[in-house]
Amino acid sequence: MKKSTITALTFTEQHYAALGKVIVAFQSLESTITYGLLTLLQPDKLVFDSKLAIAVVNEHSFSNRLKLLLLFPSLTDKLELFHGNNDYLERYEEAVSQLNEGGALAAEAETKRNQLIHSTWIHGSSVGGPEGTVLRMKSRVRKNKIHASHEYIAAKEIEAIADAMLTARDKLHNAIQNLHMLMLVALRPQDVEKKT
Repeated sequence: MKKSTITALTFTEQHYAALGKVIVAFQSLESTITYGLLTLLQPDKLVFDSKLAIAVVNEHSFSNRLKLLLLFPSLTDKLELFHGNNDYLERYEEAVSQLNEGGALAAEAETKRNQLIHSTWIHGSSVGGPEGTVLRMKSRVRKNKIHASHEYIAAKEIEAIADAMLTARDKLHNAIQNLHMLMLVALRPQDVEKKT
């Protein structure tokens, strides 16, 4: 096992760049979720046609938007929607699976983002830790007790969090695109034949 070298904690340009990447990646993830809600609410319209829908969706927090997006499959009667067409039902299930997978990654991304953004960052010559790291500290009150957490974190670890956000975004985007296409097909019942 390799020993860590204890050095003064220095916030480097790489740390700042990695935190910036987290902010941009999270915003992109949030935009994808918003786009998904607007698309699935009105699959036959252009996303920006309904200012009311945009206003309603944008009033929700990230976590509420994500919950609403993930609620979509449970509110959809897939058998009625696709008239029992097994090919479309299979494609729908694949898209829902991808949506749920992306949703789980997005929920984790929100937690990580909140930890990073709402932390106090400790660095400087008077504080030591593993080389290439800074100290992230966060405290909060839960059930009348103060809970504190801390971790030494390197720039590459912060970048990995941003990359995970982009993975969540891509999975959600693909799932939304597939669900949207299937919804458009379902709106044209003449194109959906019953296949058993």
